[in-house]
Amino acid sequence: MSRCFSPQLDESVGVVNLANLLIYVRYEFEGMSHEEFLFCKLLPTRTTGEHIFQLLNDQREWSGVVAQIREVAPDMKWTHCSIHREALAAKKMAEDLKSVLDSAVKVVNSIKAQPMNSRLFSVLCNEMGNEHVQLLLHAEVRWLSLNELNMGLQGLSLTIFDMSDKITAMKKKLQLFVNKINTSDVSAFPTLENYLHTYGVAHDAAVRDVIAVHLLSLKEQFSEYFPVEATPEWIRNPFTVDVLGIPKDWIYEYPALSLKAVRFLMPFTTAYLCEKGFSTPTAIKTKYRNKMDAESDLRLKLTALVPGIARLRATKQSHPSLHW
Repeated sequence: MSRCFSPQLDESVGVVNLANLLIYVRYEFEGMSHEEFLFCKLLPTRTTGEHIFQLLNDQREWSGVVAQIREVAPDMKWTHCSIHREALAAKKMAEDLKSVLDSAVKVVNSIKAQPMNSRLFSVLCNEMGNEHVQLLLHAEVRWLSLNELNMGLQGLSLTIFDMSDKITAMKKKLQLFVNKINTSDVSAFPTLENYLHTYGVAHDAAVRDVIAVHLLSLKEQFSEYFPVEATPEWIRNPFTVDVLGIPKDWIYEYPALSLKAVRFLMPFTTAYLCEKGFSTPTAIKTKYRNKMDAESDLRLKLTALVPGIARLRATKQSHPSLHW
């Protein structure tokens, strides 16, 4: 039995406007960390923290899912999805840059919204010899998945150390970009550098200042959404800790430091598994099968467990039928 576990939960509206609550769990088994699909249930009415908790454990009335769980598990620790925090940090933009982006979004969406405009745009791209002739309807959530940091925060078995290292590296990279742009070095921005080189445009000091201010603002947003927190480095490398500086009462308080480390490493850092899992009900529950209960099918699709087919087959007796 696992000494501690960490649930990951999220809700999303499905094909027929029904809210699905998807839950994964991370636990320890035989000295290894495992991530497994737990269940998917429908939220029949509202999707507040109170209703989610009532679905998990219908005992009494509470409000706020974190407070509800902490009432029955006071040692519980929780965290927000770092992918969502990264999206919020990258959303703020200066007005002069935002106006340009808004204009580009309107152009893209106006072309994509009308089939005739989309076909004419494809013809224009072909005449210009462009490699790509189709546009995607601009949506913030979809396009956020294209940047490298967002992709780095996705995946299996990520710990707080993985997330912290990637965010710290991003902050340092932003400061490096600021230092480069202040010296008119645009090598960190290949698209801009290619444009300046192709059309022979000189570096504009006003544009350089706008870029530097935007990068500094982005760095501040990352510091706000990802505050610096002390991480116990002895978990990552116990040989870097000076044991002489550790109080003696720790020996009695933590006779097995491994449990302390497991409790720190167990929480999920993102809702990646839930976000990935929500695409499965969309594929299973088509308009022809939208009334079916897909929980059993989801378990087969999303589980990481490998069934022991040979052992199951060995426990069954075959009943051949003879045909004359």
